[in-house]
Amino acid sequence: MRPGPLHPAIAPTRVERRRRRRVLRGTAVVMVGFGLALLGSVGYELWGTGLSTARAQSHLRAELTRLGFPDRPIPRHADGYLRIPRLALAMAFVEGIEPEALAEGPAHYPNTPLPGVGGNVAIAGHRTTHLAPFWALNTLQAGDEISLQTRSGFFVYQVQWMRILGPNEWWVTDQTVTPSLTLTTCNPRFSSTGRIVVRAVEIYGRVPGGFVGADDPVMQWRRGGGPE
Repeated sequence: MRPGPLHPAIAPTRVERRRRRRVLRGTAVVMVGFGLALLGSVGYELWGTGLSTARAQSHLRAELTRLGFPDRPIPRHADGYLRIPRLALAMAFVEGIEPEALAEGPAHYPNTPLPGVGGNVAIAGHRTTHLAPFWALNTLQAGDEISLQTRSGFFVYQVQWMRILGPNEWWVTDQTVTPSLTLTTCNPRFSSTGRIVVRAVEIYGRVPGGFVGADDPVMQWRRGGGPE
């Protein structure tokens, strides 16, 4: 049996059908616009911030070439160069860990010393934005080398361990008896619920009261080569 026509009281009129189509089209336009805005935001976070950091790094390198290494830390200015061969990373690192400083590259914790005076040098870096310098920090292994170059000279550190810790484990920036270097970044990627921490110890360079690795010809050659 074929269904009969709808009762006039409940049958949609032509005007109502048009109104519904307009509402659906309007909703679709809003959803598409929202999606494009979200994609644009994500795109900027992942790639746009990288462009601004690349410009900042170019400026920082030019500043170091023109003026040399600073004789004291200056917020948001370069302290020196950081190089991590396993990560194919070679960047200027800046003073201070506020967002504006971290947007320019790896950044030195101001409550920790710079190389050459002992203690624990600590540097933070982004993992997913602003060129993501510490994207693969979790791949560092015991024995890997990390180098720093500042006004005080050329320094090489050897990785001792890599750990995943909570976001409030601030003891990792505490001072150490052995001259050390600590690198930190967020974990997991695209989140800040934890941190990756890498600890390395100095194997070449000035230390309080002397010099470590002064008789190592390979280190001497690398020192003469400067930042790579």
